[in-house]
Amino acid sequence: LKLQSEIEIYQINLKKFFDKINFEQYVNELEIINKKLESQPTNPKLLQTKAHYLIKTENYSEAIEIFDNLLKFQTNNKILLLRKAYCLSESKQYSDAISVYDQVLELDPNNQKTLQSKAYCLSESKQYSDALPIYDQILELDPNNQAILISKASCLSESKQYSDAISVYDQV
Repeated sequence: LKLQSEIEIYQINLKKFFDKINFEQYVNELEIINKKLESQPTNPKLLQTKAHYLIKTENYSEAIEIFDNLLKFQTNNKILLLRKAYCLSESKQYSDAISVYDQVLELDPNNQKTLQSKAYCLSESKQYSDALPIYDQILELDPNNQAILISKASCLSESKQYSDAISVYDQV
């Protein structure tokens, strides 16, 4: 038991070590990108790369600004929209994230990942009655999706529909 605890502590410390190395690497990459942007401040590839590293360092607000600028010229770019929505969601700006997910769903109505992300934001903002039909829509496309079944059951439980929640949990 003691050996197991020591192994778990070692694994946690190892993960922290590698996370720190990755974070430092991302910060270094950001410095390189910023230098390149000095001579090419409107280069979309460099801006997207910068936003990528900003996300990795959890600097969501600056990444959102970059996505907003890029989207002025590429309004229907699904990747940019999804990354912006992700940043908004991670920043707990759920209503804004939902709006962006809606834009993506106009372009790709059955995108399961986008539907799932929108339902997550709705659930997090306690809009359970809006999230449930989305979970049902995903389950129509993929009836055995265990993650969605669990999310739906949790949503039902949070909205105090306990018997329905148990019924869904039984399917997992």
